[in-house]
Amino acid sequence: VILYNDRPFCGNLSLKTFLIATGNKQRAVVAFNTGIMGPAAGGKQMQTGIHRWLKNPLPHGWQYQVKNDLILNYQVKYEQQLAKYRSAFLLNGMANIEAGTHNDKLGAGINFMAGHFNSPYTAAKNKKLSYYLYAQPQLSVIGYDATLQGGLFNRSSPYTIAARNISRVTFQGDYGLVISFGKMYLEYCQSVLTKEFNAGKTHRWGGIRVGVVL
Repeated sequence: VILYNDRPFCGNLSLKTFLIATGNKQRAVVAFNTGIMGPAAGGKQMQTGIHRWLKNPLPHGWQYQVKNDLILNYQVKYEQQLAKYRSAFLLNGMANIEAGTHNDKLGAGINFMAGHFNSPYTAAKNKKLSYYLYAQPQLSVIGYDATLQGGLFNRSSPYTIAARNISRVTFQGDYGLVISFGKMYLEYCQSVLTKEFNAGKTHRWGGIRVGVVL
């Protein structure tokens, strides 16, 4: 049974290529995201597999997920340093624009880091231990969201959210703790996102990220 007024099920599988330019207390990121959304992305198999492994109740509703469609999205993000105190505190302003078949939106906000860290505006990175708390509040203006409204080319999805019910302005807050040493990276993060459509709810999630520089 389709759970109307709930978020549609939607799997996404994509590859992001990007270019980062830094200098003069500013940073620009240009990214291109390509892939596929829908059953071909394997979201159902991945989520049900994890639930079986953890012996949790299986999710129901994947049979009504958003249909297969292309992900072709372009993103430009700009950051500017606003305030800094040695290697212990950094405050940035940021702006972001995304356009394509997956989502169209504008975003603006700030982020800060507090602790002991290397400047993100220099290309050279040393191997000393760094650790810091961070927070990133951001407002977004939404034009189109294929995970809610269905793909741009394939309009046969059994359940989507109508454009008139989409929340055109959302707030997302991300915060957490990062520890890195040499090529190792560990992060604990939490996020909160206000409702994305009229009948939706504010969501909160978190996780742990582990990375290695190759």
